[in-house]
Amino acid sequence: MILAGCLVLPTVYGQEIDLSREAQRASQLVKAGKPREAIPIYFRLVQSAPDRPEFLIDLCVAEFKAKQYEDAIQHAGAALKLNPNSSAANLFIGASYLELGQHTNAITPLQRVLAVTPSDRNARLMLAEALSGAARYEEAIKQFRSAAEVLPSSSRVWYGLGQVYDALAKQACQEVESKFPDSAYAWAVAGDSYLRERRFESAYTAYRQSLGKGPAVPGVHAGLARVYSETGHPDWAEKEQGFESTAIKAGNNSSEPSASYLRCTTDRKLADESYDRLAQLPPSVESYLHAAKVLDAGGRHREAVSEWRSGLQLAPENVPAQLGLAWSLYQLRDYEPVLPMLARLLEIQPQSAEVNFLYGATLLNMEKPDAAVSYLQAALKQSPQMRAAEAALGQALLRCGKPEQAIPYLQAALAEDTDGDTHFQLFRALQLTGKTDLAKQAFADYQQFRASLSQKERKEQLEAITAP
Repeated sequence: MILAGCLVLPTVYGQEIDLSREAQRASQLVKAGKPREAIPIYFRLVQSAPDRPEFLIDLCVAEFKAKQYEDAIQHAGAALKLNPNSSAANLFIGASYLELGQHTNAITPLQRVLAVTPSDRNARLMLAEALSGAARYEEAIKQFRSAAEVLPSSSRVWYGLGQVYDALAKQACQEVESKFPDSAYAWAVAGDSYLRERRFESAYTAYRQSLGKGPAVPGVHAGLARVYSETGHPDWAEKEQGFESTAIKAGNNSSEPSASYLRCTTDRKLADESYDRLAQLPPSVESYLHAAKVLDAGGRHREAVSEWRSGLQLAPENVPAQLGLAWSLYQLRDYEPVLPMLARLLEIQPQSAEVNFLYGATLLNMEKPDAAVSYLQAALKQSPQMRAAEAALGQALLRCGKPEQAIPYLQAALAEDTDGDTHFQLFRALQLTGKTDLAKQAFADYQQFRASLSQKERKEQLEAITAP
């Protein structure tokens, strides 16, 4: 028995030497920026030693660096079966889901990492981003604030915090505009939005509309003062600022528009403070992302393109910057370069509703409705309430000669029609399917919608900026 044992030992020892040597070779490839070449080596190591979770983690790391995120999730999960307490496995599962844009799926594994290692900065920052992406904003704020304490110079922290407060402000502002349309508060919200986009004439008009609805809403006179200051009227600005003290105080009653407006302005202020902190840091991909988004929101898409590209020079693989650039080019109707960009993003995030929608909408605008349908359907599968995708899919089906199939999508998208096009497309679909009475009603609805839109445009017509 002793002799037999001695004969086995050299074989086992020799295998360990080979495993160690192969692991070292794979590790060097990963460090050299060649993770794809390391992956097959790690595969062989896993097959040779299936009971060793560290080889699965190494494989997962290589796959993550190679942007094979779904494979990384699979092998990190296998490592967890061997070692349920592996923080590394949970970390890469969460990080991979985050890269795939599946924010909700990323949350639990990242929480597990922090339960074991509360001091893990990367896990906390990724959890904050995952919560933000999943629209769990209050929880995200808590995590971003905790991350800011240990990462005060992180551009990701301050950009992420600004994004969360922007989202909360948007919710509150939408509540004001939907529940209290044409009120002093709704016009104040519009004025604030225009001012942030540096659309000074529009802001002036909106603020004047607000003042015409009753007592001054807090911030309106200050907003007008900013308009005057930015358009070269410092004396008028000083006078307008003096009126601000007379503005009514916002209340706390949740049934009143003042409470929603207060939440809107407070969150906007907190967002601005976060972006101010971002601006104090060295240039980063996040600072370019913020600048580009501000320009896009103001309709300055060509300038936004320059900012997106500056961000990509710092981080060529940054998905938000790539997607933002695609959106700006799409808005400029420069469709040709958009498709290859989106094709690459689909390889990384094949289940992204936004990427699938934009790819399908681009094909539709390039007069390729047949090719657009499957991508628009994929977008709706991931985000069933995406009205823009429903409108585009309805239009694509109509152009494909399938008006009957187009009707339910066009009907669902009516609520978010901004220019009357969806109303008209629904009329055409009903007309082509022989639904005469319904088509007549749809056309009447279209005419009424266009008349309402014209009335709103007349109300928002720009006034000349005059003295207070």
